Amino acid sequence: MILGSVTADQMATVEDALTNRLGLDPLVRCENAAAAVAEQSRRMLGSLTNQSIVILVGFGSAAEVGAAQARRLANWGAQVTILLALDRQNVSPQVARQLELAERCGVPVFDPGALMPPAELIVDGLAGYQPPSRLTDHAADLAALALGVKVPMLAIDVPSGLDATTGKADQPAIRADVTVALGYPKAGTCKPFATN
Repeated sequence: MILGSVTADQMATVEDALTNRLGLDPLVRCENAAAAVAEQSRRMLGSLTNQSIVILVGFGSAAEVGAAQARRLANWGAQVTILLALDRQNVSPQVARQLELAERCGVPVFDPGALMPPAELIVDGLAGYQPPSRLTDHAADLAALALGVKVPMLAIDVPSGLDATTGKADQPAIRADVTVALGYPKAGTCKPFATN
């Protein structure tokens, strides 16, 4: 079945309805999304045993899903590292919970400013679909570092730096090899890549 794409505002309305009208726990949605992203990571690399995966974690649902998938990848044998775009005390409670669970599974979590370790795959969980799409501060630094590494990139929901509705990108913007849409594909990911 082919699904249509949605704007950022339409996706926010869908998420609100799922939580407030249908009673679907956001944690359940996060875990389902994390399972899908982890499975796509496995498809991209084949065997995960001793494969190095770096997950970039910023804000919003993409960050939560990125942190949540880390423990799955670690349990499947990958060497996973999380690089934060925000100081630990500034992440959302949902992201903080997922980071704690990842650490319990042996995943190291590094504060902003850490160097990019060697990787076979980089997972972009910096921003997701929610505004602002323009990356600043440590998120922009991490995106620029990732763009300098010649390995496959997997974006969670929307490549960071890309406007989920218009498809316009501010530099730096992640150029993902694969994007796993959460819920519905975002309209901006269905348009030709263009920079502002």
